[in-house]
Amino acid sequence: KTNLAKFTGMLQGQRELSTVGQMLLTELAPLVNAHQGTIYHLADTGTGYYELRLLSSYAHGGEGELPAKISLGEGLVGQCAVEKKRIMLTHVPSNFITISSSLGDAQQVSILVLPVLFEGHTKAVIELATLQSFSAGSQAFLELLTQSIGAVFNTIEATMRTGHGACAHVEIQVRVSGQHVARAAHPAQLHSYSQPAVGRQHGW
Repeated sequence: KTNLAKFTGMLQGQRELSTVGQMLLTELAPLVNAHQGTIYHLADTGTGYYELRLLSSYAHGGEGELPAKISLGEGLVGQCAVEKKRIMLTHVPSNFITISSSLGDAQQVSILVLPVLFEGHTKAVIELATLQSFSAGSQAFLELLTQSIGAVFNTIEATMRTGHGACAHVEIQVRVSGQHVARAAHPAQLHSYSQPAVGRQHGW
């Protein structure tokens, strides 16, 4: 819970999704012994459809460019966004993904893909890779973290929809104890938390 409080406190008050993505990976990867990672944000394209957009990456191996956009249901990240459940692969061969350093490449890795949820809706997807298996403790922590930080993504989205100045009264309090998330806002801004109609129809 101490680590969970650290992350929620660190991210509160942030106003840029890219900053949140970079901070998350920079702090999270060494904590759970991950050696590569990405974060994709589920965004409205403006045409009634949603897609996952790359926010940040950690220690990308350099073998080709990371996809800037991923469709819902596409690959592990896209499928995780749809199912809203974690996906874990172990002993993944090197022709699937390579973790590299100046000293060489790893031959086998484990991959963990987790949805970031807020009130049952997908807000983002985090994918992490490690040279060994993720411990039970790391998996449990990641589950709690992704449940908690969904409120952060929701707040920033509200700010983006209504303008940076219009949400001055928006305040999010993440209570680590019991993993309870409480939300408070200026009455005039409460409508900004409503999920778009298309998102409700598709269950994101």
